[in-house]
Amino acid sequence: MQQHYAETDHIVSANQDVVHVPITAELNSGTKEDMDSISREGFAMAANIINKSTPITLSIMRNYRIMVENNESICSKELMKEAEERILELRRREVQLDWLRALIDEKPVLSRLVITKDFRILLPDYNNKEIKMSPLPKAVFLLFLKHPEGIVFKQLHDYYSELMDIYKQLTNRVLEIRIRKSIRDLTDPTKNSINEKCSRIREAFLKEFDDRFAHHYYVTGQYGEAKKIILPRELVEWEEQ
Repeated sequence: MQQHYAETDHIVSANQDVVHVPITAELNSGTKEDMDSISREGFAMAANIINKSTPITLSIMRNYRIMVENNESICSKELMKEAEERILELRRREVQLDWLRALIDEKPVLSRLVITKDFRILLPDYNNKEIKMSPLPKAVFLLFLKHPEGIVFKQLHDYYSELMDIYKQLTNRVLEIRIRKSIRDLTDPTKNSINEKCSRIREAFLKEFDDRFAHHYYVTGQYGEAKKIILPRELVEWEEQ
């Protein structure tokens, strides 16, 4: 016949040994000795569960989770203390600070970049943040996004027609003479228009987050070389128009 167990604050194992597991409220005000006792009892509880000698109840799961969290906190503090001691030892051996910073710097986690049907720029993994730009900088941004190989500024005249088409899609209207001239200036290497628009793109991203993340999304590159957006293209999603 199947045996039923009520939720309690102790565990009765198959051989009738009782292991006391304090409830959550007791944990919040316990002494260090209490916490050490909880840890020992918690590990005993875990061993019983693994050996399938104890039925798993909601009370068991709750108290086991609390035990694990408390032990993780203790281990984290010990690891931090050990790391501090090792860093001090490295400094005594005259290891450069720049090397140590490079060692511990967190690698930025990049968001996907989504271009919607109506050409909004969204970062879904950064709380779905929208990056807003006026039409001309946005047209330049989309042009570079379409060309992961990069574009040399002196060769922008080759992309005049493509840039015109992108701008028309963005605004959904016939281009005025004034706009045509602005796009012509963008592709003219003797003018500063392309640098101004790239600055607007950069500002749009830096307005939202730190450059450690932002520089992956705006146009970058060395003087005289192809400028590009370095974001891995597997992170770029274009919604079907």
